[in-house]
Amino acid sequence: MKAADQSVIRSASRRARDARSREQRHADSAAIAERFEALLEGEAAHCIAIYASLDTEPDTWRLIDRLHTAGRMILLPRVSGPRTLEWGRYDEPDSLIAGKWDILEPKEPTTALLRDSAIIVVPALAVDPATGRRVGYGGGYFDAALADVPQHASGGPLRVALCFDDEVLEGLPANDWDACVDVIVTPTRTLRP
Repeated sequence: MKAADQSVIRSASRRARDARSREQRHADSAAIAERFEALLEGEAAHCIAIYASLDTEPDTWRLIDRLHTAGRMILLPRVSGPRTLEWGRYDEPDSLIAGKWDILEPKEPTTALLRDSAIIVVPALAVDPATGRRVGYGGGYFDAALADVPQHASGGPLRVALCFDDEVLEGLPANDWDACVDVIVTPTRTLRP
């Protein structure tokens, strides 16, 4: 039942993203980037794990560029097997190749581990503001990657979801393995479930 409910949410979120104009997506992404950077003010977050965004997602590329220019180590995921991610260091655009689903990923893995990050930015199609539960794309890659990473409350990295305002939904169905986030950043709000 929960997986079916999440499938409906995924479909609705994808339709809404597809309907969003390029101009609106650009404006929303700029606002998200500003809010995320405000979240970092005063933080000594040297290493940040983030994903390479696709066209309809909130744009992470401006963040990747700004954070890299500011001297922070950026880790991007690489698909290395079924439901398995490894991490590679972002150095410049030419350090990336098209991977699975044509998502840009580092050519080489790094010895840095996800748990070494101060912040992990995870993709989400919807997030519950009360619980931090997220609905991802359904492949389970990030849920599996985060399973062995301590929660922020236990000294682990801060988990952040970037999403559009209409993707913050109360009462999301959840599975036991769904990874939660600590912060939700939208164009107009920064929420801490």
